[in-house]
Amino acid sequence: MDKKDQFKIITLKVLLDFIVENKIDVTCRLCGHSNLSVPQIQIASDTPGESNFSQRVNIFKNNSLYSDSADMYYISLICNKCGNTLHIDADTVFLWVNKITIPNTGDEKNGK
Repeated sequence: MDKKDQFKIITLKVLLDFIVENKIDVTCRLCGHSNLSVPQIQIASDTPGESNFSQRVNIFKNNSLYSDSADMYYISLICNKCGNTLHIDADTVFLWVNKITIPNTGDEKNGK
């Protein structure tokens, strides 16, 4: 699965659940303001049961100078007072979502 498809599961609700569950402090590091916004986009939905378009958190990409495998993907939270941005690693959110949504079968212990 490529990164673009992988990150489609990260909606604003998923991000907010991630922040709450992990007790992340989302106040601005520069001014202390707690009113932050998250850039979102509408994408064409290929999920059965969803409308033609769905809202997703916008994922940004920083390209590595040395290797495509070292590219970084992140979600921005923007302070509505001073404009400072906080970044949350999109891979970390994706792994958290998979951890809570994929049932643990116990096969991991047996190398299956």
